[in-house]
Amino acid sequence: GSLEPLTGRSDLRFDGTTGDLGTGIAQADALLRGTGTVALRVIRDESGTRLDPFDVATQAARLQGTATLATGATVADVTALVKNTALVLPGLSGPTDLTISARQRGTGWQIAAAGSAPGASQVSVEGTVDGDGRNSLVADGRLSARIGALSAFSRLAGRPLSGTADLTASGQ
Repeated sequence: GSLEPLTGRSDLRFDGTTGDLGTGIAQADALLRGTGTVALRVIRDESGTRLDPFDVATQAARLQGTATLATGATVADVTALVKNTALVLPGLSGPTDLTISARQRGTGWQIAAAGSAPGASQVSVEGTVDGDGRNSLVADGRLSARIGALSAFSRLAGRPLSGTADLTASGQ
């Protein structure tokens, strides 16, 4: 990459591998186990700092996205995938994914997220969060969730489950 110390501009690329990373948290360690890859490009100029792209992948999971860090105008788009949810929640077999989009407007954030999980489960969230996070924090939005097959959660619940579940919530 390139680095211009006098102007503060940079364009750097990092590529690497990981091997059996550990955190001491069993669920995280299950996703970090084995060989992984890390790719990150960091660009800094007058418009801010950009991570474009970042990509962290192991045999069990992947986190990728882009972000632009700028005062009052930060933007981030992130996708996460756990290839087999049973690694972190035994008894819940199949992939789980989540996509998050966050846009800062001054002190407020517009956030949208959508994901899916085993049991024909779907979730989505759309809304805004505003305030300084210390003295004031206001969230306003809508949550929708659906579990198409509660039976997939039987082992996790420790009892037989059946049917479906739908949830919609909105407010402040």
